[in-house]
Amino acid sequence: MGNSTGRRRNGFDRPLSSSQKSSWFLLILSIAISEAVYIPALDRNRMIIFSFFYHTSLISIGIFSFLATNKDPTLNPPNNTIDPIQNTRNAYCSLCKMQVYPNTKHCGQCNRCVDNFDHHCVWFNNCIGNINYKAFIIAIASLLVNCLVIIGFGMFLIIKYFIDQKYIERQLSQTENLNAWFTLLIFLMIGAVVLTIIVGKLFILHLWLMNRNMRMFDYMLLKKKAKCKKVSANNTSIISDNDSQEIPKKNLSFY
Repeated sequence: MGNSTGRRRNGFDRPLSSSQKSSWFLLILSIAISEAVYIPALDRNRMIIFSFFYHTSLISIGIFSFLATNKDPTLNPPNNTIDPIQNTRNAYCSLCKMQVYPNTKHCGQCNRCVDNFDHHCVWFNNCIGNINYKAFIIAIASLLVNCLVIIGFGMFLIIKYFIDQKYIERQLSQTENLNAWFTLLIFLMIGAVVLTIIVGKLFILHLWLMNRNMRMFDYMLLKKKAKCKKVSANNTSIISDNDSQEIPKKNLSFY
């Protein structure tokens, strides 16, 4: 961890997660391909529209991803030590040795208690809690918009490529390879579609959770309980079926 307490302060504390570093690399790669594919191939008016929505969403991704990563969601410890035996109103964390709220959870990866814990995000290398939840939501919403912009203008260019290829050729310089350009476009589109499905499902799930005043942690607990109940019901059914059958008596010898 990046401090003497052994507790992570934010997502920039080392060690950085592999998912976090991968997300930075993929974002830079996506920007480079998008700028190389879309800007030269669009006419002036469409290029202005694309640039506005693409770069606005990109700036929003950068700002709110930084905030979600940089903010410290750690629950501030109280000034006095609370006796866990006498503490009946709130919960008590035996690891942090302090009184916490009922919706607080101790994150093992960050070694800290997080106020209103939602989940630990490997992409931001940080816990998502009360202080950075809004930044997290806006960041994934901005990423979703960015992907939809890429898909929307990408579909336009693909259609033009097949029904009006001269439009593409007029925009591109003579030195650019049309087949290489189209390959990059398809590569970018596939990535954007996959990311839209993943991020879209995540965003819709969080909207659903917010509507029910739930956290991701609550949702995962409910899923786990439902799975345990299903397994328990199946086991009960199997035991009942076995009990209904007559078990033949055998002389058992252990020697």
